[in-house]
Amino acid sequence: MNTGAANDVQWKGDGDRTVSLAPFELAQFWMSNVAAEYEVVASEPVSVLFGHPCFTIFNCTCGMLVTPLDPESATELNYFIPPDFMTGIEKQAVLLVAGNRSPLPYDPDHPAVQSVGSVLFHIPGLLLSILPEEEFAACFHIQGNGYLGSIPRFAVVVVHEDHKDLVHHGTIPLDAPVWSPILTTHYVSTRVPLNHEKHVFWHPKSMMAVYELGTNETTLFGNPAPIISKSTSLKGCVLDPELVNIGVEEMGWVESIRFCRDLGLELAAMDGVELRFLAPKLHAMKKTLAQVWIGYRRSSLTGDWYRLNQTGHLFQNNWLLDKEAVGVTHWGEGEPGGKEEGQCAMMRLDPDKDFGWSDESCCTSAVPLCYKPPKLLL
Repeated sequence: MNTGAANDVQWKGDGDRTVSLAPFELAQFWMSNVAAEYEVVASEPVSVLFGHPCFTIFNCTCGMLVTPLDPESATELNYFIPPDFMTGIEKQAVLLVAGNRSPLPYDPDHPAVQSVGSVLFHIPGLLLSILPEEEFAACFHIQGNGYLGSIPRFAVVVVHEDHKDLVHHGTIPLDAPVWSPILTTHYVSTRVPLNHEKHVFWHPKSMMAVYELGTNETTLFGNPAPIISKSTSLKGCVLDPELVNIGVEEMGWVESIRFCRDLGLELAAMDGVELRFLAPKLHAMKKTLAQVWIGYRRSSLTGDWYRLNQTGHLFQNNWLLDKEAVGVTHWGEGEPGGKEEGQCAMMRLDPDKDFGWSDESCCTSAVPLCYKPPKLLL
């Protein structure tokens, strides 16, 4: 299937062919020799679908199944076959692995496979493209489908065992999931029942895989859930990722606000949990940087800390502050000092000090941490 550019597509295998495709045209090739190896090479990006008109048989009638193929990778990728795919017909399950001319029997004791190309899982009624570990994502969307009537549907979630407790279904974590280990790996899987509404699965810290499956009597059908984003956020499923800019020149706190807003950003003023989550990424970006300005300042009168009002403006050389509760903070040991000490907040970028905050004179020179929050689906 071609995209928007003219394309020369080569079909290599049992008789080589070259087809010139105009934008959004398609070509179909028959794999007539089961002993041959086939390859598709194109001058522009294409989508390649693999299928067979009789991949499934129900009531003595053939049914077609198709699934997309992944492009060839420069290195071997890791593929995991979760036990939650199984419905009691494991003996009929096979794997179609790029580079192998014959199907491989599914081995429940060794459900991990490596390949430089696609890995397809096949049992009667199901031809499923497996998502490689290297392409796992943070957020997936499953569209509601009223046309399926009463057919039971479920999602299969695959995630690292250390991060299984943070998988979210909609706005809340999974409700009492039963996790099954994927043997020989550090991953686990679980089934989540689906209704006919839309479903969003996301993880605030880790990548995962999600599949949508359904059963019609003895027939299983399904596909990988569409990926929304590979960007993580503590707040939800990310549509547009956060923007982070660390200033190059040192300046005071007020000047830092102006610098960030000139970039269309804000001096970072998230709560302590979010800033602590972001801090290791900042340290990886600039390992020699000691600390950055963040958007917190306290009242000289009361000593109370306030968060920078992101809709405020400069008024008589004072920046308006949000008088609402600051929320969760992350002060370093012994911080903050008394109200007669520093009036503005910095965040250390030292992992040995747990990226704690400190109070500093607002005229101290430091680089600003500029930030724009992600746009969320949820």
